[in-house]
Amino acid sequence: MVLLGISVFFLYVGSWDAREQEDVNIDALAEIHSNIEPKKEITHQEISPDGQKKIVRYELGYIPQLFASNYVTYLDNKIIVAVTNNVGDSEREYYTFIGEARTGYPHWLGNNYVFFTSYCGTSCQGLMLLDVRSGQRWSAILTFLSNENGSRRTHFRDWFDKSFEFPGFAKKIHGEMKNNKPYLVFDIENEKAVEIGQKRLLFTGNVLEEVE
Repeated sequence: MVLLGISVFFLYVGSWDAREQEDVNIDALAEIHSNIEPKKEITHQEISPDGQKKIVRYELGYIPQLFASNYVTYLDNKIIVAVTNNVGDSEREYYTFIGEARTGYPHWLGNNYVFFTSYCGTSCQGLMLLDVRSGQRWSAILTFLSNENGSRRTHFRDWFDKSFEFPGFAKKIHGEMKNNKPYLVFDIENEKAVEIGQKRLLFTGNVLEEVE
């Protein structure tokens, strides 16, 4: 479950280019895999809904021999997200993402995708979607709004360039399987930190759809 801890709010007046589709060099990550085995620490792991895959988040120290030309700040190249296929059978682990220290814990959205928070800035939160089969990823942005009367709203520009807005503050985000369908679920609270319900979005693989 993703827990959002942002407490600064502003009135949203512009638009975000929230969708960022990227590809990862799987061969390069495989080469890194063999060189950092003793230097990584497991900080989170989670089994997929069908029990066949495992996603793992590793934290790394500073490794200049591998990332010397890719460090801008000390926060870079600190987190690895890896997937293990065929859990309990012929297990094999693949590195699918390397990110900076503020990369959140990955959580399953169905059996082939995970999502995790990423750094955005003040009064917003990035949310990354990762295809664990290919390493392809998409970026979304949550923006937290505050009106003059103190009421809050959450604006979500999703991975497929679609926008949602709902009252309250999205305090937690998690994935859920219901009737074999994956949902992205936001737990909502008001300006008094009182839970006021959920926002549920059905994930089909290439779109999020609002449901009651």
